[in-house]
Order: sequence, then C-alpha cells, then structure tokens
Amino acid sequence: MKTRTLLLTLLLVFLATLLILVFSLTRARTIFFGRASGETYSLTNSYVFASPLSARSVSEKIRVTVFLLDDKGRGVSGKRINLASAPIGVNFVSLQADTDKMGQAVYDLTSPVAGQFVITASVEGASFPQTVTVRFE
Repeated sequence: MKTRTLLLTLLLVFLATLLILVFSLTRARTIFFGRASGETYSLTNSYVFASPLSARSVSEKIRVTVFLLDDKGRGVSGKRINLASAPIGVNFVSLQADTDKMGQAVYDLTSPVAGQFVITASVEGASFPQTVTVRFE
C-alpha cells in the first residue's frame, strides 16, 4: 500500500512539474533575431558571402548572399543591394534584390567566360568594405 501511495505521489509531482514547465514555455516570449528599429545600417558590420566559390562557366551558378546589418547586428530591411564584378563578365540574377526583415538579399551569378572575378556589393551608392572572389572555369 505504501508503494502505491508513493508512486501516486511521484506521478502527481511529475505531472504538476510538467504542467508548470509547459505553461512557462508557452507564456515566454523568445526572440531569436532582432530587427533594426531605424533605417541606419553599418557597412562594416554587414557582410557578403558566396557559395560555392568556384563553378563552371555557362552551366553552373554561384549564389551570393548579402546581409545588411545595423551597428547592433540586426537586419535592415527594404534596402536595394547592387552587385558589380571586376573585371566585367558576370551576369547577376536577382532572387531578392531588396533586403528582407533579416537584412538578407540574394543573387545568382553566372558567367559566359572563364575567369576570376571580384564581387562588390553596394547599397545607396556606398560599397561594402568586404568583397568576395569567385572563379568560373
């Protein structure tokens, strides 16, 4: 009889704990990513990356992703990102030219010719200090 009472007590304690935990988690507000409150951005805090860094000319694409962030690392939305290559010879297909709420803009690159190209991103006429070098073979 004592074993049965002990098991019932443990079960009730477990259920009460579980109920409190579920209630706490559903009431809590968790923010994983912040959104910039203003329209100011920090080019030194923003970044550009490409994947893969090498592709076959004519037939393969390289994806370039740009994150426009403020001085606290939060995304700045609604800004048009432009890309350029040096030397000229890369075609840019905009998948998302304007930054979203995370500050992300996405382009696919192709090239009809082989070569190494330095990709530069800019916003409102100001260039990002970071560049990405890609190669088409």
